[in-house]
Amino acid sequence: MKAYSKSFPRIIRDRVRQKMRSLRDRSVRIVPAPSKASKKPLWRFSEDGRVAFFRNRRRPLPEPDFRSVADALNHALEHPGTIRFPFGINGAESAGVHAVPADAMPSGSVWFLGDVHGDYPALLASCAWILNRDPDAVLCFCGDIIDRGPDSLNCVLYVLDMLLRRRPGKVLCLRGNHEDALKFDNEEGCFRSGVKPAGFADLLNGHAEYAAFGRDLLRFFRLLPSAVFLPDGLLFTHAGVPMGDLLPKLASVQDMNQSKVLLDFCWVRIEPDKEYKKVSRVSRGVSAGRVNIDEFFLKCEELGIRANRIVAGHEHPENGFARFEGLSEQDGPRYPRCQCLKSAMILHGSAIAESGADDAQPFAVARYRENETPEVRSLYFKPSVFNTLY
Repeated sequence: MKAYSKSFPRIIRDRVRQKMRSLRDRSVRIVPAPSKASKKPLWRFSEDGRVAFFRNRRRPLPEPDFRSVADALNHALEHPGTIRFPFGINGAESAGVHAVPADAMPSGSVWFLGDVHGDYPALLASCAWILNRDPDAVLCFCGDIIDRGPDSLNCVLYVLDMLLRRRPGKVLCLRGNHEDALKFDNEEGCFRSGVKPAGFADLLNGHAEYAAFGRDLLRFFRLLPSAVFLPDGLLFTHAGVPMGDLLPKLASVQDMNQSKVLLDFCWVRIEPDKEYKKVSRVSRGVSAGRVNIDEFFLKCEELGIRANRIVAGHEHPENGFARFEGLSEQDGPRYPRCQCLKSAMILHGSAIAESGADDAQPFAVARYRENETPEVRSLYFKPSVFNTLY
């Protein structure tokens, strides 16, 4: 080696030695260390709620593993007592209406998320925005995870993965009208939905490998709560409240678990610009005004449940949320018994405009505040990010 070294310039000798060391250490370096790019967070948020996506073609949006989530769901359905919801709600007795005691409130923050409707990027961005601020936060979805958007399957898998495996006891999902409308037709051997658009039913019917998972999912949807009363009087539900024709049938808290009452929690539409709406049972989509909500809250007070505020989804406000107050003092003489409702908030969790426009619309999350209206935050994708993701 000495003769070889003397006959070559130093720079060539150093390169040969470097190459030999590289060949000698190749077995160690087969798996490279993570690059700096892979350590970058998937999302970046500005102070005004704008979502900037770190575009990396080698790193698309992460997708849950279908088989592992499906197996976890099947195991949880065989042992429903192992399903852990927040607020002390046990999976074996989770369906229906729940009044949360004060000692069951979580220590971390509580966040509400509106209808996701198959919008996977908005779902990931919403959860990331919240968990970046409080990793111990409780996420409360108001239902309607499926349909309308392009990726209902990944939305369902992501929520199930958090609820059953990654964040047990930190995720609550209510039963929305789209979950309620999904059925399995035994005679035809296919999934059907009572709402349109019903893209998730079509997806399940079009892939044989999803059939067993779809039937398990229907069983899981039947376990989801329809409404949750928090101890300070906030009602969290998917849609609205039971209408006046059902109130005389409510003699106890347990009566709220009647099937017709639960359907109203899933289907009644809140119209904040209306004071009172007459009850019409022509369709399941009955509308409720502020007085209708107040009458139900008054009935809750009679049953020993505190109720004065409501957070719901079901509607799709253009700004991602809508907020309105209860009856004013000027309305008092006309509705002397209706002074329970203080405020109401409607949230929407999808960036896809209902009109089908190419532009993104804001989507919102809201943080629970005791005895106050929840603090809402609008998020939105800048145009270049929206075009990349959708």
